[in-house]
Amino acid sequence: GAVTYEVTSGEDYVDVNTDGVNGKVKVTGVGNVTIKATKAADNQYAAATATHTFTTVKANQTDFAFAEEKYEVAYGAKDITVNAEGGQTQGSIKYSITEGFDIGSIDEDSGKITFETGKTGTMTVLAEKAGNEFYNEISGTVQVTVTRIDASDQYRIEGTQGENEWYIDDIEIIPAE
Repeated sequence: GAVTYEVTSGEDYVDVNTDGVNGKVKVTGVGNVTIKATKAADNQYAAATATHTFTTVKANQTDFAFAEEKYEVAYGAKDITVNAEGGQTQGSIKYSITEGFDIGSIDEDSGKITFETGKTGTMTVLAEKAGNEFYNEISGTVQVTVTRIDASDQYRIEGTQGENEWYIDDIEIIPAE
């Protein structure tokens, strides 16, 4: 005889027989579920039933990361925007600083970091993407480092120097080659 399937508890969390009577289970929520399968009697066998109880759980989101592995910013920059993307939900992404609070501040919605004048160092930025009824929240971090650049690598100065190596006349600043 034919096999039929019935959800005996947890009807809010699964649907069965979504494509006929093959016992296919579609998860619609998170919770405890019991499904009963019944095989009808035929001219050789008596009817039989079996039950199975299981728990549906939220899945973890994957493939969530910042656009860069790390951000390096030259001293004097006013701001930078860090961007995290990925995951399976349409949830919003919120940004916060977990280390290096003195270096700058971050807009929690856009990921735009505004640097404090005169500060160098490394901050850690946390991005958190909301979950939904099927997926857990996901998060990731990235390091943002503000460093002073050595101008001698960028330019050279030409002009007349006095005994104390101070320039005593007009100078010319020339980009390094």
